Amino acid sequence: MSESKCPFHNVTKPDDVQVETFTSEKDCQLKVFRLHPGGVRLKKADHKLNGDMFKTQQTSDAVKWCGPMLHANKLGYWMTAPLDIDIMYKGNGEWEQRIHRDYHPTEKLVIRNNLRPEDKFRDQTRTRISFGDAEPCTVQMWTGCIFRTPPGWCMHIRNPINFPEAYQRPFHIQEGIIETDWMNYDIWVNVKFHRVGEWASFRRNMWPPLAQFVPVRRSSYEGDWSRPSDKILTPEDAECVEVWDGWQDYNFRKWKEKGEKEPLTYHKTRKPSVAKMRDEGLIP
Repeated sequence: MSESKCPFHNVTKPDDVQVETFTSEKDCQLKVFRLHPGGVRLKKADHKLNGDMFKTQQTSDAVKWCGPMLHANKLGYWMTAPLDIDIMYKGNGEWEQRIHRDYHPTEKLVIRNNLRPEDKFRDQTRTRISFGDAEPCTVQMWTGCIFRTPPGWCMHIRNPINFPEAYQRPFHIQEGIIETDWMNYDIWVNVKFHRVGEWASFRRNMWPPLAQFVPVRRSSYEGDWSRPSDKILTPEDAECVEVWDGWQDYNFRKWKEKGEKEPLTYHKTRKPSVAKMRDEGLIP
């Protein structure tokens, strides 16, 4: 089957997509439907990056106390490559590859026997990897999976978060948001090479991972975020006073109360603040 440059270009979104129906943390579930037994591997991301955060003293302190970074680290899922292959982009749309472990021949069909005899894709094959179809410098890797998220939740494909080694690779992941709450499509990952003449290794157990798969609310990109409220703090504005008091309290706890920096300020302040928002029904 031939592939278009963007497989979602001509897909029409249904009119009845539910924007926000998330009501409980128990609804936070990613469902993975595999078209064949192989494909990418997924692992829930963790805040310690599988222990990599302890390699230096600087990151060791951060993994204990830096809430913003820890929350980012554990976003979503880590994704590895769908097959074992080395790839070099030679420039001008030319590639060299060394396949170490391909799919088993019996897995070449989309589904070995399909679910039903009358299925339209019976005996059809899927290209596992394509070179330069999207752009001359881009490799498209087939995940072999259909992903499903709860209504109002989609998936953001991006570079793995806070892995220094991932930023040094000769390629990066082209970011995209997949509307997995309604679209039944087997997902591809666009791997864009930004350096030529360098071999890059892709493995089903690769580390750092190939990409990160992050759940996002539909309202994060469909909501009207185009008009920020931008103002200078003034004592006449009640909202400004509230923000100012909170800012003073936080900085006093962090820098002045004990006469030295208190690294637990974030965690001690976060817990009651989040609990209050939940009690007021502002967040689930």
